[in-house]
Amino acid sequence: MYKILKISILLFFPLFLFAQKSAKDWRKDADAYLDKQCFERALAAYLEYKKLNPQDNEVYSDMGKCAYEIGAYDDAKRFLTYAFEQKNISSSAYLIMGKNLQALGEYKDAIANYKKYLSLIKSSANDRRMVKDEIKRCASGLNFPDNNSKVFVQNMGDKVNGDGDDFAPIISPNSDEKIYFSSARSISVGGLRDEEGIRDNKFGQYCADIYTTKINSGDWTEPKALSYLINSPRHDVALDFSKDGTLMFYYKGFNLFSGEIYVDTFKTFEERTLNSTPFSSPMNGLVGDCTPFFANDSLMIFSSRRSGGFGGADLYYSIFQNNQWSDAKNFGNNVNSGYDEVSPFLANNGRTLYFSSNNTNGIGDFDIYKCSFDDKTLTWSAPENLGIPINSAGEDAFFRLTKDGTKGFFSSKRKEGYGKRDLYIAYYKSPLAEQENLSEPDFFFKVKPSELANNNEEDENAANKIVTYKFYPIVYDKDADLLSGKNKATLDAMIDFLNRNENVKVTIVSHSDETTNIDLDAFLSVKRAEKISEFMVKNACKAQQINILGCGSSFPIADNMNDGQPNKIGQKLNRRLELFFHNYQKLPVKLEFDEVLVPDYMQSDEHFRFKNIYKGLSYRVQVASMKQMYQGDVLRKYPDVTVEKNGIKDTYDFSIGMFTSFQNADRLQKDLQAQSIKAIVVPYISGLSILDTVKNHTSQYPDLQNFMKNKK
Repeated sequence: MYKILKISILLFFPLFLFAQKSAKDWRKDADAYLDKQCFERALAAYLEYKKLNPQDNEVYSDMGKCAYEIGAYDDAKRFLTYAFEQKNISSSAYLIMGKNLQALGEYKDAIANYKKYLSLIKSSANDRRMVKDEIKRCASGLNFPDNNSKVFVQNMGDKVNGDGDDFAPIISPNSDEKIYFSSARSISVGGLRDEEGIRDNKFGQYCADIYTTKINSGDWTEPKALSYLINSPRHDVALDFSKDGTLMFYYKGFNLFSGEIYVDTFKTFEERTLNSTPFSSPMNGLVGDCTPFFANDSLMIFSSRRSGGFGGADLYYSIFQNNQWSDAKNFGNNVNSGYDEVSPFLANNGRTLYFSSNNTNGIGDFDIYKCSFDDKTLTWSAPENLGIPINSAGEDAFFRLTKDGTKGFFSSKRKEGYGKRDLYIAYYKSPLAEQENLSEPDFFFKVKPSELANNNEEDENAANKIVTYKFYPIVYDKDADLLSGKNKATLDAMIDFLNRNENVKVTIVSHSDETTNIDLDAFLSVKRAEKISEFMVKNACKAQQINILGCGSSFPIADNMNDGQPNKIGQKLNRRLELFFHNYQKLPVKLEFDEVLVPDYMQSDEHFRFKNIYKGLSYRVQVASMKQMYQGDVLRKYPDVTVEKNGIKDTYDFSIGMFTSFQNADRLQKDLQAQSIKAIVVPYISGLSILDTVKNHTSQYPDLQNFMKNKK
């Protein structure tokens, strides 16, 4: 109860000097504080309310939520346990208990509470995916890497950390024994303010100021706030320093998500010029770009949610050349994921990248990862989780190493902390090689293909290295979306993969919602895929590597209609393109695909039927092959309409039906012939036509013998 009693005394003692409140007033204040997310004040008010009205146990659930939010996890567990003993407990209590148990490292019980919560909410609830992600993180926690033998982690202590929010440690460029950090505490210049920066002594939150502390006589000194000329009524966050320490980059905003980035000039670290200037670069703090790291004044790495990424916040880098910062470049999908990647740090060797991510391979809100750049393959390795004790079930971020590679500073919200986030030090038992060893050239982006090792043994090792490509759903609302936003990033990855592997082929399968006649839907779908194919060919892909298939609304992934009414969510989910790669199985690559997530209650069986048929032997009945759209009405009379085009052909193949046995395809062909409609049966394996190579596959697929007999 240390945190709770401390907060209660600090925040509410002055009120007792003037008036004694009633239980009703305390409850009203507590609910109001909770509504405004002032969790410390809300919990203190609930505690006062319980003193005056101890029989009211319905507030335990809200008390548990408040205690969880301020990091008092043991108290939160106790309050929520009391809440579960009451009747009519809300479903949200199971969610908070799950999060709280996860923070305590009690993963099995956390999973049980998460699953209970999922069973109580609607299948269409917005937070179902979030909860499922947390279950995955808990599952990771059950078998998480333990690096206690290599590193020791310690809280920097209550002299440095307060009961507020302490985060973003920046090591002084002149001394590993001095750090700068940001903290939202009661002595902040801005005091209590709302999200628009207006003073609000009741519901406001403390703004963050920048502080510094250093080692003196073997201990860290009391933090010292920077000048009021830097610390302001807004949030002020130190970002980084120039190499010689004469420039400080810092953030200023009414909240921590959207503000301006400035450069401040120092004569020394303690003396500064009167004016700070806006930082001009491709990083834009006003749109949420954040957590930059500067390396040798020539490289900037930062996090951004800009369009064209892989989902969430991605890591980008910009190079300082010709007296300006270059356009930002994405690190690619080996580093970035569909989740958030933030707070990067590049080691001295210019090849080892540290960052935090909330992907589902970790155990907390954010875990710290590292990956390495390979000069031979010019690729980044898959991110490696730093494991316990650096990572916890809370939020771990802003990791930075000292110059000698023996210590790492970071911030974390974990159960043994003093407030919200605290500052921690990781002590490595052996210096890290990435800080001790310099590379030539000094940064990853300077490595050129011509500098690759050219002896056979090293070439063979490079060729055998597993490279991971990750692809995300290509979605669209309008056709103009096909080559923009996140789709562009997936297309770039696909182009890179095909250019590096000329024998690989891809089939782009285009789907749509049910907006018009099935035949027009299918033709418009193939035209969308054709637009992507043309873009790829312009970017050096070979046309023979690309096959496109338009399915229109034949195979929806979600229901287009719901209770006789248009299902707008389902229609949106159906506007998508899928990628199927061929001939890559023996290559040293790993392909990962994210799927379009569809709520259980609106999933369509047609898409699963399509994928099951598509991946093996199948037959389609082709009714025409021509340069224009097919004009007959036969496509509207039969199911499974598709329009196909090979990259080197100028004609479209119009087909109906998709069968796993020749007998069924033959029956449809004969039905069409009885109507004087010319039709042929075309066999496919994994979506590629084998019409000219059937004999090569009969041993693996005996049903092709029936096709061969009929063809004779």
